[in-house]
Amino acid sequence: MAYSIRPSYFSHIYPHVEKRAEKVHAIVYDKCNYSCGFCNIKERDSSEFYSYDTEEFVYVVSQLLMQGNAFKFTGGEPTLNPKLIDDMEVIRDLGGFIYLDTNGSRPDIVGKIIDRKLVDVLAVSLKGLDFVTAQHTSQCINKSLCWDNVFKSIKLGLNAGIPTIVTHVYDASVTESAILSFFKLFSRVDNLFLKCNNLFYEKHSDSTLHRIEDNELIHRVQRVLDTMPLLRGHVIICNSEECITDYTYIRTL
Repeated sequence: MAYSIRPSYFSHIYPHVEKRAEKVHAIVYDKCNYSCGFCNIKERDSSEFYSYDTEEFVYVVSQLLMQGNAFKFTGGEPTLNPKLIDDMEVIRDLGGFIYLDTNGSRPDIVGKIIDRKLVDVLAVSLKGLDFVTAQHTSQCINKSLCWDNVFKSIKLGLNAGIPTIVTHVYDASVTESAILSFFKLFSRVDNLFLKCNNLFYEKHSDSTLHRIEDNELIHRVQRVLDTMPLLRGHVIICNSEECITDYTYIRTL
């Protein structure tokens, strides 16, 4: 139960946030209940992570607030952390802006966080466009954890009026039909944003995965959007690793 805390690391993925040029402090949890082929969290050196007690965490947060007020809880899967809500309350009490980046498997925790008004932007990663694909991608055989619960978490964010970003990762096998299927999973809602990620990093736990070359993902998403114009302004594309740390590389279509 440890964090890797990276000051001023992430870019703001939410397109309507104030002071978007400021960076988001990363709070990366070291555990996950999925084993996605495109993720490298379980391959990271344990020395990157440290178990903070409450006093240490309060001190670190207070120091980071001097550089910027936005924080992102990510992982791994942050909702597995029994101290997550307490840590979010520390940041909220000190005036912080909070992203929660989750796989959506724990709507019970997501619901508590929303009820306590501890999240400003909810980002949920969808591992497949159907249960079978989600199961394969996440290596999680439990349908509730990798499918049903994910949609419950998304619905909680949407019903609360919180900006909710649903992310799907694509590799070189992507088709426009798959992008269209992703978009059609959801009704158009003002606080819903659909994010298409290209494959990041060179190394993955699944070595058969390869990124989409150049700007082909952008071109394919644009062609699909031509058939669904009501979604314009609500589709986010992260085509390269630069998007992680520099918001100017993020496209909103």
